[in-house]
Amino acid sequence: MQNLFGTDGIRGLVEISGLEDLDCLHAFSNDRKVTPGLMRLVGESLGHCINLFSKTSETVVIGWDERPNNATLACHLTLGLKSVGIKVIHIGICATPLLHYSTLKLGCAAGCMITASHNPVSDSGVKIFDENGYKTFPEIEETLTQTAFGLANEERSIDATHKEEMMIPDTDYSGNDIEHSWATETHREWMNKRLTGFEINYGSIISNLQGDGLVAAPLLLDSSKGSAHYWLSQFLEKRGIRNHEISTFANAMNENCGAGELSPNDSWTWEEVENSQHSLVRLLDKAPPGIVLAAALDGDGDRCLLLKSTDVGVKVVDGDEMADVILRSMATKTNHLHVAASIESELSLLTDLERLNCTYLADETAVGDRWLAFALGLKNAGGLISSDDYPMMIGVEDSGHLVLPSPHPSQENTFSLVGDGVASLIAYLSALAQPSTFPVLERGYKNRKSVNGVERSKWDGLNELSDEVEVLLRQYLEENFSVENWARDRVEGEKNLMRIKAKIDSRDISIGIRNSGTQEKISISIRMDSYHNKDAIDSLIDEVSKLLELRMS
Repeated sequence: MQNLFGTDGIRGLVEISGLEDLDCLHAFSNDRKVTPGLMRLVGESLGHCINLFSKTSETVVIGWDERPNNATLACHLTLGLKSVGIKVIHIGICATPLLHYSTLKLGCAAGCMITASHNPVSDSGVKIFDENGYKTFPEIEETLTQTAFGLANEERSIDATHKEEMMIPDTDYSGNDIEHSWATETHREWMNKRLTGFEINYGSIISNLQGDGLVAAPLLLDSSKGSAHYWLSQFLEKRGIRNHEISTFANAMNENCGAGELSPNDSWTWEEVENSQHSLVRLLDKAPPGIVLAAALDGDGDRCLLLKSTDVGVKVVDGDEMADVILRSMATKTNHLHVAASIESELSLLTDLERLNCTYLADETAVGDRWLAFALGLKNAGGLISSDDYPMMIGVEDSGHLVLPSPHPSQENTFSLVGDGVASLIAYLSALAQPSTFPVLERGYKNRKSVNGVERSKWDGLNELSDEVEVLLRQYLEENFSVENWARDRVEGEKNLMRIKAKIDSRDISIGIRNSGTQEKISISIRMDSYHNKDAIDSLIDEVSKLLELRMS
């Protein structure tokens, strides 16, 4: 029985069909097809397991992004939940972080966000949060999967009339005017609270940034045609940041727009900018080096990447670089910084972080903001943090997921942890406006390459192919460097990851190879604590990619 959940929830290609029960499960397991029947089963399974999410509530809140069939999927998820006695609230089109916040604000046992994040608009799926705003972890996901398969083998039927009734939520806040909907107004209010907190902690006024020449005027804004394109531009204008939202004119969510079409390692010359297929990149105007030109969110709004001018063109400001600016600003206020970084971030390798007096640097976590939140929450009270002051902590993924504390909507001096692209942008701008006496992080080497169209079942991080790749890695590195302290291990939450740690020419190196949890691809990530023989390491990534493509096609 294959687990229905990947790295971040359930995702696949949407197919509106009449398949039900076992046929739906097989269609997803074999072909990654998300059907209305699958969503009903997920709803039923969640309803049967609701006590794992909360001991006090049996209400679930559902939101979704603007993918073509998400409203239909929401109705069938609602059907599944209500068929087992769960009350349902709809909040309509929103961002994933707002669904997190709404789960807390409405006092729900769980929250369901229907989205496929940065995947193509033809995909969808669901992310599930518990009552404290944590995304599901493997143990609960396995229970939900087992329950779904068990239900699919039972005789269950609802007549057509009752089916239509059960697709209607008990409470509906969705509305037709997205710009002024409950979800949009709530997100605005939430960001106002968070902006106040950022300005208190950083002592900054972001409206000075454009006058000081640190941020382009206007700042180009690309919300990937997600829910933020209805309100974020106006929100920033009111706070003195002139901007221009460009994704409104995109053909579809995530199509040649947004953070999902950018990579942390991307850079362009000015000539390449003019010919870029990315709708944001090709609109950039030439500027002196060092100016923040644009910000891009992904489709469901939980991450952000920036674009900054260089001596020859433009580069992506990734999550690591954004976090460094925020950390340097935090360090002017406290010497108790808590930092967690994923296996694809370079921060955990860089002893240079000691310049900021970090008191807690979590070991490398699995990919996904849930693992960062888990590490920072220290398994305490389900991840909620009690503090009289704003907690000085951050979780970092180079893809632009920055996990930051957020004031609880109803509990004083209590904070949740959430990855939010808008909050990440505002935190970065607030920190950028605060001069810091701490030196800029000296970046190490980082590169990542994906092999697409592979059969992921051929890789598990432990099998013969994994051993073959390790042999290739070690032989190549020993031919080009002095190698010491070779170690191969795993990371909690990454069942198919093979991680290699070693020292080459006395420099730390970390290599991670893992299947994507949502798409038919495998990625190779290599990080070092300093640039050293970059060409040789780039060639190593190419060699591993060729081998994986050959063996996994």
